[in-house]
Amino acid sequence: MRPMYQIARSPLNIQITVEGKPLPIYTRQDGAFFVEALPGKEFIIEVYNSGFSRVEVLASVDGLNTLEKEEANWEKPGMVIPGYQTWKNRGWRLSDKEVSTFKFEEDKSKSVASKVGKTKNTGIIGLALFREKSFFTLDSPFFPNPYAPYSSTGSPLIGGVQINTRGVGGSSGYTKSSSSYHVNESSEEITSRGINISAPDVATGAGEIVKDKIGTTSWQRASVTPDFVIQIQYRTRQTLVEMGLISEEPVAFVNLQDDHATGYANLLK
Repeated sequence: MRPMYQIARSPLNIQITVEGKPLPIYTRQDGAFFVEALPGKEFIIEVYNSGFSRVEVLASVDGLNTLEKEEANWEKPGMVIPGYQTWKNRGWRLSDKEVSTFKFEEDKSKSVASKVGKTKNTGIIGLALFREKSFFTLDSPFFPNPYAPYSSTGSPLIGGVQINTRGVGGSSGYTKSSSSYHVNESSEEITSRGINISAPDVATGAGEIVKDKIGTTSWQRASVTPDFVIQIQYRTRQTLVEMGLISEEPVAFVNLQDDHATGYANLLK
């Protein structure tokens, strides 16, 4: 099994997969993460909770909430992932039973963002992590969850991925903590430090409709702001080459090409 990139100081392991294979993650000089978008291919956002406790994760693609037709924001509920479980976010949620798969689209007019009329934040995938508020008293003993979460096959699955319908959101006047997220710099600020930037050249559309059942669970957040936020941008290979994130050196024989390189070695430099 190929390694996943682990978010610093959090229990989440994250990878973007295409046809079951994780995409290499490339790191720009300023620490921004990129993956190669493969036009016409469907992709899955896989989030593994390597910790014991449940966590809530909000996912955004192109600045849109993947669970509801709206712009992504932290006050909305996300998905609750039990300890040692994986949430495979396969696409735009249509109902509690189906999703329309994520699909890289070079023709951005075919993207979901274009159809919704919100194209300002295309070319990026985001994940925000919330921890659960912990309270346990003698006069309120723990009882099994009365809700029945479901696996992707539709069979009952205790400890399966569940949608949070009772997440506690913050007010519009919450204070952002600089320790819990990375502040976006302007293009001018990044360029002034000699870092190559590029406008998104691809977006995410809607692929085929597939079965993907979820259930509900009770949940209360420990805080109104996320504990961690990760942003992964995606561009076509040509753009990543132009940005200097991918090197295309000639080889004498195609056999010498390293088809197994994941790109994670860049994170260790």
